[in-house]
Order: sequence, then C-alpha cells, then structure tokens
Amino acid sequence: MTSGCKISRPWYCLWDIFSKMLYAHGPTQTIRDIFSYFSAFFWVRFTT
Repeated sequence: MTSGCKISRPWYCLWDIFSKMLYAHGPTQTIRDIFSYFSAFFWVRFTT
C-alpha cells in the first residue's frame, strides 16, 4: 500500500494519516486521539 502523502497535497497527507490511524486504533480511539491533539494544539497556541 503506497502512501498518497505529498507536500503539494497536505489534505491527502492528513487523510493518509487518518486512514492509517483508523486502521490501527479503531474509530473511537482515533477520534479521541484527534480530539486530544487538537486540544493540546489550541492550549499551546493560546497560552504561550
């Protein structure tokens, strides 16, 4: 399985990572991972 991850197409890259996460973790764990990642990102963004 080849990766569709290219710099010129970042959404392809995100989808590629997302589909791999779904495959590895399952949907609920993936959603939880994404939620924790975004909350950490915004926390860092707005507190520093």
